Amino acid sequence: MAFEAAIFDFDGTLVDTSGGVLGGVSYALGELYGERHTLESLRDYMGPPLSKSFARHGYPEQDRERFLRLYTEFYDREGIYTCRLYPGVERGLGLLRQRGVRLAVASSKSRPSIISTFRQCGGDCGIFEVIAGAADSGDNTGKAACIARVLEALGISDPERAVMVGDRYLDAEGAAGNALPFAAALYGGFGPREEFQPWRVDCWGESFEEIVEFILG
Repeated sequence: MAFEAAIFDFDGTLVDTSGGVLGGVSYALGELYGERHTLESLRDYMGPPLSKSFARHGYPEQDRERFLRLYTEFYDREGIYTCRLYPGVERGLGLLRQRGVRLAVASSKSRPSIISTFRQCGGDCGIFEVIAGAADSGDNTGKAACIARVLEALGISDPERAVMVGDRYLDAEGAAGNALPFAAALYGGFGPREEFQPWRVDCWGESFEEIVEFILG
């Protein structure tokens, strides 16, 4: 079936931001605790909100705000310039738009960070009808609430008319929370197949082209 709308996660789905994100995490942990990390050892920071990953790794709550400030300093200063669109994204989004699919972003990033990063990669933010960041909601209710805001903005009440595309379990969980079909973006390499086992997966995308084919039916 063809979908009326496609909602995309950002990091690891549209843009390879791993150099900037993981570099920022490494920098912040080094400044805070003198720790040295390889980017490979920090891969599980990709996807979930950084504040949750920071807590999950056992770091103290009182350091969270400073960790996020240090991360942002690095990302804005140099990390953003390492980000790249995944192969096929520019052409694929253009084809979807040409075929009448409404496009949106639902990310754990803030909306300003999504826009600045996408533009730096040469992307046209105007191709998206809605860009929503979970970090902008203020209540920190997570991905499902962010997706719900996108659906409301698009005016879509029938969840089978839209599909969520993402690379981590939180994207699949957020899709399930809104009864949306879900396409797993495997090409970034951050979310293995077994991570999605508890959730509905309608498409396993080994490339962005495969995701586009699925959306167009």
